[in-house]
Amino acid sequence: MADKTGNKDAEAQEFKVPKACEADVRAWKEKHGKVKYLDMDGKALFFRMPTRQEMAAAENLAEDENGRMDSYKKAEKLFVDCFLGGELTLEQVLDDVEVYMAVTEYCLFRLVERKNVSWGSC
Repeated sequence: MADKTGNKDAEAQEFKVPKACEADVRAWKEKHGKVKYLDMDGKALFFRMPTRQEMAAAENLAEDENGRMDSYKKAEKLFVDCFLGGELTLEQVLDDVEVYMAVTEYCLFRLVERKNVSWGSC
């Protein structure tokens, strides 16, 4: 997210890994590389990046026989596959509809962010 000056990294710079999660985050980074977080009402949740195969599986799961996409199915698949841990358990997130909605929206729109690209002819 961007701050008031448009700095997209401002939020990432302000986040501090909770002491109780520091060892886990170090281990996850060593195993998975990039680890992303979601800070929700002071509770930190951590995710690894999905693979291309996991992205495709989430798309396939979410598409019905008429080709329509169920974004909640896609988001939940990404969430379950990529959730590493944090200050809430998987069950706590799935059991609380408000938390579930926040997490699935994050997984759908922020877990994998598109890079800025330019396209043209030369």
